[in-house]
Amino acid sequence: MPRDHIDRLEMEMMLGFMQKDMILNSIDAAFQVEDASEFWKLIDSLISQNVELNAEHVAAAKVKDLQNYNFLYEIAPDLNKIIQDAIPDIESFTKQFYDAGKAQGFKDLDVKTFAGASDTNALFHLTNYNYDLIRNVNSDIVRDVRQRVWQGIARDQSPKEIARRIEKIPLEPIQAGNRMLSPAERSKLIAHTESSRGRHQGIYMSYKQYDVSSYDLVNTPWKKLCNLCKSLAANNPYKIDDLSGWPPIHPVCHCGTAAASDPSDVASDPSSFMSFVTGESEKVNSNLVLSMGG
Repeated sequence: MPRDHIDRLEMEMMLGFMQKDMILNSIDAAFQVEDASEFWKLIDSLISQNVELNAEHVAAAKVKDLQNYNFLYEIAPDLNKIIQDAIPDIESFTKQFYDAGKAQGFKDLDVKTFAGASDTNALFHLTNYNYDLIRNVNSDIVRDVRQRVWQGIARDQSPKEIARRIEKIPLEPIQAGNRMLSPAERSKLIAHTESSRGRHQGIYMSYKQYDVSSYDLVNTPWKKLCNLCKSLAANNPYKIDDLSGWPPIHPVCHCGTAAASDPSDVASDPSSFMSFVTGESEKVNSNLVLSMGG
């Protein structure tokens, strides 16, 4: 299923794929992928640092500074540094999820492990996607801060009063039922979904490299299985490059897959692969492999 950026991911949540009460229950569920909880803590920490930095600058400012439209843009380098410093960790977590998926795929197929240029390309897409997700969350924070500053000025509040309001930013407009998702819930949603995306991209690649032609969507054993996942599993099997049955079907999806055809005897590196980020077939770029030390 093609997915672009966080706006698309958030929109899927609102399309009725899951009942409103199920959204919150799913976010609170245990992580499906190992180390996803650590990824969540990283994202949550970046969000907290962003909010704190904005609040500190606003609290230390004068009212006339806050009235300057460019005031908040002056701290952009500091905010960018928070994200830039986290890039090695984002890369590391993405690779962990992807490698876990490949290992699982090879184990299920009972074949030898294999790595090729296509893996480097797939990781490039996943890593940049995760980076953009987190960067977009931080952009949302800046937008919310700006709104609270302007509201505070209109109400003749002091910079310290405005700063206190900034510290309570709920990161709208993610709505679940009658309330907004907290920063921690939003970061957990990302960690749940993107760790699963990385893992299943790895599983897909292990199937692809051993010429598995079809797969089955395996529903989670949860009692509150969503209707979309249930209906998709009823249409098994899927062609290997048909992403409509590959998890994550929706945010916080806990479904899995199983090969529905036999693997070949020998692995080979495909010249193209389906990207779980773009939802399209991507040609393997050998220059990208060389530039990343592959």
